[in-house]
Amino acid sequence: MKKAVKQIKAAKQKTAEKQRKTAVLPSKKELSNREGTIPSMESGQTESSGEIVLPEGFLTRMKNLLEENEYEAFLSSYGLERLFSLRVNTLKTDREFFMKLVSKERASDAPSLVPVPWEQDGFYYSEKWRPGRLPWHEAGMYYIQEASAMAPAVLCGAQPGERILDLCAAPGGKSTKLAASLRGRGLLVANEIHPERARVLSANIERMGVRNAVVTNETPQRLASRFPVFFDRIVVDAPCSGEGMFRKEEEALLNWSMENVYRCAARQEEILEEAASMLRPGGTLIYSTCTFAPEENEAVIFHFLADHPEFDVEIISDLPGVDMEKWGFESGRGEWIVRGPAGSISERSDTGNEQRSGAGWKPERFVPLAEAGALAFFDIPEGTVRLWPHRLRGEGHFAAVLKKESKKESSKPFSNDSSTPFSDGKSADPAEKAAEKTAWAAAEKNAAEKTVGAAAEIKAAEKTAGAVAEIEAAEKTAGAVAEKHVKTGRKRPGKKGKNSGSFGRGSENRSGDTPVKRSEALKLWKEFCRDNLLLQDSQETDGAPCGAGVSRFCREECLILFGDALWALPAHISGSDLDGLKVMRPGLHLGNVVRGRFEPAHALAMALRREEALRSISLPGTSPQAYAWFRGESLQIGETADLCDGSKSAETNSAGISRNENGIEDNNVSAAFIDNSPLGVSCSENVKNFKGWCLVTIDGCAAGWGKAGGNVIKNHYPKGLRKGSWYR
Repeated sequence: MKKAVKQIKAAKQKTAEKQRKTAVLPSKKELSNREGTIPSMESGQTESSGEIVLPEGFLTRMKNLLEENEYEAFLSSYGLERLFSLRVNTLKTDREFFMKLVSKERASDAPSLVPVPWEQDGFYYSEKWRPGRLPWHEAGMYYIQEASAMAPAVLCGAQPGERILDLCAAPGGKSTKLAASLRGRGLLVANEIHPERARVLSANIERMGVRNAVVTNETPQRLASRFPVFFDRIVVDAPCSGEGMFRKEEEALLNWSMENVYRCAARQEEILEEAASMLRPGGTLIYSTCTFAPEENEAVIFHFLADHPEFDVEIISDLPGVDMEKWGFESGRGEWIVRGPAGSISERSDTGNEQRSGAGWKPERFVPLAEAGALAFFDIPEGTVRLWPHRLRGEGHFAAVLKKESKKESSKPFSNDSSTPFSDGKSADPAEKAAEKTAWAAAEKNAAEKTVGAAAEIKAAEKTAGAVAEIEAAEKTAGAVAEKHVKTGRKRPGKKGKNSGSFGRGSENRSGDTPVKRSEALKLWKEFCRDNLLLQDSQETDGAPCGAGVSRFCREECLILFGDALWALPAHISGSDLDGLKVMRPGLHLGNVVRGRFEPAHALAMALRREEALRSISLPGTSPQAYAWFRGESLQIGETADLCDGSKSAETNSAGISRNENGIEDNNVSAAFIDNSPLGVSCSENVKNFKGWCLVTIDGCAAGWGKAGGNVIKNHYPKGLRKGSWYR
């Protein structure tokens, strides 16, 4: 199989080279001998030893767009090694604690972590460090993400309690940042149209411990028909020609053509149309790409504003916390739309009836400057931003921030109080919910009358990649089938033992042919909470653990049963809202009813903080035990293990490590994890009495369930996620 894949890839590359002329970039030395200023390499960046071959059509266009000196500086950036970066997951830890851990672990010859200027929790690191192979990564302490790709989620400015949609979400870097900004309150819908990428997205949502996310595998059109005028903020990191990733992804180089640029621009406009219909008045829409093409950037925004007078661009330099000059960001190039160099921007024809898609589509004409004035055209550059690889430490990126005007009749203040299980809010307004459902029904009727051009374009693109076949196959086994049988509790199709991180995992009825009753599942869940968790409700004054009375973790309206799997829905959404959609993850998977007992889900463990578990153990991330845990091995614990038996308050763990207002270990005392022996500090109870479900953590970050019995903790880390013997 591997041999066949290599042969196909080689044939594809050979064909691509025949179909277009190419140019080899000059070396850094050659560029330095030419006229013009070439910026010096940033600290930590070295000259690349490899050659990057760029399409001649791409080079010609960039040369026409950029001034001579800047063009050569732009080319020189391709002679530098690519950069590596990560973002700390503040749902599980904080940047200061992370830096302490890394400084203790890091080899003496490794470079220091360098902060990413525009992302307060982002860091550059050396390629030889390989953080993706460390236990901290598996525990969700950080997400490996290209630095420039962090910018759109930062510009989004998500706030706790809001309703957020990440429309093109895979693999999950932006979604997990948005979730961290929500801090467990409100709703995040993370959508991805391609099934395989949606499964990766779902797995990353789980690994990062996100509690209030719904993951869908849908088209923008179907989501728009279900959620009209619903979200406070929408992020569209649109599929694009990928010019900004040429240094990182060979596939983008092989697939580049101006025809593909035009095709992407058409698809991007169609996606934005659907996104606009889902945004509430006063809401914010973030549009981003990883390409330099003006056709896919400023021109898309130009066309969108022409069609949507209710939207305006936000001046990015005026956004809270934004420092364009310090970060190395540059405003968009609006003049590239009206200047019209060869192969550059075009406007639609006067009739507006042509289809801006398909293999034969080409631009009709350029936009005269006189026609742009009515659109407040020169606001566009200030409301868009470009990230250039020769101006900052990152790859090429583009972003725009659009604001939908508020209407008096629709500008009802949005409450940050929300009823997400594991949050501190209240339930959504029933009257508002009913009004929204009425609006959804009307929108579904209107959606059926829309033209099919957008759907046809997306379908054509999917056929090229073979994605349609995947979607059709997934429809037979994915969330739609589970939704159909939700009322009966019937077994839904799925591979037993398959642990892919998708909605189907663990949802089959493993207790036999007898359907699980919802009342039984709720009863067993409450018993599990009582015996194993310390989830206190903010409205309770008696300090009782979860499961006692009206604890928010046991509110029946928040819980839904699929087969034998119990899920906690986020705020502002119900099971009926998801009916008929392809859902990978309808919320937080709490566990499954198996032969009359409740087995907690891995997703629940990953979402818990250490003080929320009645029993827990923390393993240092550099210890042999941490690696052994992810290989699926049981843990042998001694009298000095760092155990917590619930005898401490919810604010302090057994090591005496308190947490700040964000639920993160206090930096002043968290070093206890670093300075103690391999398994931590003294135990607060006799190891022999340490029995039951135990939350295993890596330096305080949840890493799965174990079953404690005496001096052994049996490993319940999912088999499908376990590492091989090489992992050490």
